[in-house]
Amino acid sequence: MNLAAVSYYFGGKEQLLFELVGNTLRPLNAERLRRLDALTGNHSTEDVVRCFLEPAIDILSQDNCDIPCILGQAHREQNLALQAFIAQEVRPVAARFIDAIHDTLPRLGTAEILARGEFMIGALLHVLHSQTAVARALAPDQQRLNDNTFIAEQLIKFCTAGFSNE
Repeated sequence: MNLAAVSYYFGGKEQLLFELVGNTLRPLNAERLRRLDALTGNHSTEDVVRCFLEPAIDILSQDNCDIPCILGQAHREQNLALQAFIAQEVRPVAARFIDAIHDTLPRLGTAEILARGEFMIGALLHVLHSQTAVARALAPDQQRLNDNTFIAEQLIKFCTAGFSNE
């Protein structure tokens, strides 16, 4: 990487990271909101979770996509400026999803929904980054572990249960 070019075009490595994360999150979040808007008035928790997870799986599980690794690192970073940037990017989407989950599970407060949402994001990033490599190594004969549709459905069920259970 030519640091002089990065500095010239982006103002530094941190700005390049912000640009990369923003350029990934904006279309992803737009698709999430489009799907959420398409839900009927009588939707389930699973419908809301699906609206959140499926666009990420569709967009970020493409071959040679390093974005899940970068997003995972950004999610773990103790970089306050990056955390503030990500929060700014996702705030409107998060508010809509919090409301949608709360509509299906009114007994959950905002803190519970946010905490469980963090767990959902962690599970999503793990699946996108590792692509179930350990599970496939444990049971190489289980061909369904190579099927993105199967893995996506399992993740949606897992995350829905995480929101729904006490």
